[in-house]
Amino acid sequence: MVLALEGTSPELNKELQERPDHFIKLVETQRNAKKKSAITSVDAADFQAIITQLILAAGGEVEPIETAAPALNERRDGMHVRFVAGLPLGAAQEQLRFFSAQMFASITRQDETSCTLKFELPSSFWESWWSGEPKLELLVEMGRVNPMSATPIEIKAELRAINCTRIKAGELMDRMGPDILDNLQKHLLINSEKRSKDRLLWPHPVKIIPIDSHGQMEEPIECRGKDLSQSGMGFYLPHELVTAEVLIELPTSPHGEPARVPATLVRARRCADGWYDVGALFRLPAMRRSHSEIFIGAAR
Repeated sequence: MVLALEGTSPELNKELQERPDHFIKLVETQRNAKKKSAITSVDAADFQAIITQLILAAGGEVEPIETAAPALNERRDGMHVRFVAGLPLGAAQEQLRFFSAQMFASITRQDETSCTLKFELPSSFWESWWSGEPKLELLVEMGRVNPMSATPIEIKAELRAINCTRIKAGELMDRMGPDILDNLQKHLLINSEKRSKDRLLWPHPVKIIPIDSHGQMEEPIECRGKDLSQSGMGFYLPHELVTAEVLIELPTSPHGEPARVPATLVRARRCADGWYDVGALFRLPAMRRSHSEIFIGAAR
């Protein structure tokens, strides 16, 4: 039915899928590429409110989502994050091994439902002498949302600073925490084998802004919306891109300014008319704050 709506016959669709395509290959190869955290003016709470409004307006239902942005822990020496991914436990452990290799971390313990990673940090002689070498330790715990189903799984991750003063720990969290936890989420969400949320038909105009390899915004592109969920959206792109990183402009109100949400293209399929049917996963890391701001916020 989808092929008929796109004007693509099954024979032509098979031919298109078998034909080499540079853009489709780019999307596939950039799924695991290490990238810097996306910086955005939209925080996690505002984003969830925008998505909820759009889904409800289209006649869909919205399920509560656990915190998706890293937050300071009670001890003020680390950050934690909690999210749901649509892949089984075995595949998640495999992605954690890829993650550790890309982030130059060592796995110190791993079993079916958890994994502990250590990040070595440079330290001075006196720091080593008095308090031991400073380290970052990441504990990832995973469990099935439904015990009778392999997917989705709930993931709880905590990043802690070891052998550090509270001030030093805050500096490490500010400088390295968002990048580490953002890359963790990308490995476990972008490589999901199954969507953790159903998508709702959303056939509205949508504008995207490609982000080049230097983090610079390119010219906006008018696209056609296809479907939408709490974790991502599908749309039709008029031509190929040289990047899989984009900003998606989502309407906030009839007369309000649109919100630019970072997203990664995770799927692409060429249509008969030369357009691409693409799928994007929203990426919304925590807002960058200084360690002093984090401590002030935690004390309130």
